[in-house]
Amino acid sequence: MKRVSNNIKFYTFIEILKSYSDENVSLSIKEIQHHMRKRLGVDVDRRTIYAYIRDMKALGIDVSDYDKSKEGYYINSNCFEASEVRLLADAKCVCDWG
Repeated sequence: MKRVSNNIKFYTFIEILKSYSDENVSLSIKEIQHHMRKRLGVDVDRRTIYAYIRDMKALGIDVSDYDKSKEGYYINSNCFEASEVRLLADAKCVCDWG
């Protein structure tokens, strides 16, 4: 399995949520893992995805909480430009949000 930087994984995670989910369509952990594998050729552990969601919330990004009726996650407002997503990924890489 090839190595991909955490920065690129986090950026790709945000892009996947932006591209494939909204308030009507949420993504399960397994679906997110599938998209990460398809785009990057890497497996991402579910705990890493949970950490990405916590990090996004710490940055003030409105990510849905897991909802059993929708069974997944989505960004509540799709308001990011590509440059903003890159900035968030850089910030996540530099800072440790616990």
